[in-house]
Amino acid sequence: MDFAALALARGWAFDTDGKMSTANARKLLTAPYPGTLAASASPKRALIRYVSLAAPSPADITVVERDEIFAAGWSALGLVQHVERPSWQANSIVGTQHGQAAVAHAQLVGYPRGCHLMLDVEGLGDAGAPVYDYCAYWCDPVIAAGYLPMPYDGYDDGMPDQWKELLVTRGLVRPTDWWSDYGPRQLPPGLSWAMKQHAQTTVGGELVDPDEILVDNVVVFMAPQLAAA
Repeated sequence: MDFAALALARGWAFDTDGKMSTANARKLLTAPYPGTLAASASPKRALIRYVSLAAPSPADITVVERDEIFAAGWSALGLVQHVERPSWQANSIVGTQHGQAAVAHAQLVGYPRGCHLMLDVEGLGDAGAPVYDYCAYWCDPVIAAGYLPMPYDGYDDGMPDQWKELLVTRGLVRPTDWWSDYGPRQLPPGLSWAMKQHAQTTVGGELVDPDEILVDNVVVFMAPQLAAA
């Protein structure tokens, strides 16, 4: 199976730690929206799965799982890197290591160039310049490999507006490429959300974080070649 980068229309993506088989991926795709999400008629566009911070983990997305997700009928697959434990310490060295690991894992599953590779930033034990350094050095290997960085603005992310603006000014993150957690997050003027996470819920028996794709053709994920044609 060949793959390409696919820009997604508005709708929903679901990030999950759960390993996907064809059966449970199809159930997640076909299940009705629960609770308040039922008010949305927007299509389910993509699944988002996780990769590790260092060596591959049994919880990571694999080639077999990738193929089962697409066999279940999903149009696209996105990748996000796990975050460290709460109160973790950010710095440039760790940023480089994590960025290199994210690239290695993405390449293992044939993640195409031009797709977003997402960075979970939350639960920091330090703040300010160290977090900026972490994100900037994470972005370097990700961009060099041909991917688009998308930082996740989570609780206690330790990164004030000035550092987010600097990531954009330096060309490391596009102004449109930000992902909000379900809290009341705000970005500085000129920056915008590509996706907004909603409260964790269960869909089709799977525990997921529903992510609303807010803008057409900004979020770019992996898709089978025919779907991307």
